[in-house]
Amino acid sequence: WLATVLDERLAPALSAMHRDLEYPWSVAELAELTRQAPSTFAHRFTEVVGQTPAAYLTERRMASAARMLESTATPVGRVATAVGYTSEPAFSRAFRRRFGLPPLAWRKQARERS
Repeated sequence: WLATVLDERLAPALSAMHRDLEYPWSVAELAELTRQAPSTFAHRFTEVVGQTPAAYLTERRMASAARMLESTATPVGRVATAVGYTSEPAFSRAFRRRFGLPPLAWRKQARERS
């Protein structure tokens, strides 16, 4: 994470992704923010961050969703929308792939831990 913060060329894209998880960012849009060609941006991003831009964005979205599920009573559909998913089933599948549990089971387990 520190390397990405220190990389001035990637900073605009990283800031944009973190600021607006809901937005359906494309590599072309992120590259434009950094004033790089899409292929140059994607290569540099992957080299510095260790993940593709899409994988990084998905990881941030899932982490934000997990926090929301743990700390709020926001319905799963609204959590999905807040982190950039237009379909609750697609969000639930992605969440399960990442955490091994569907969103409601994750929420229930988090509440049992507290």
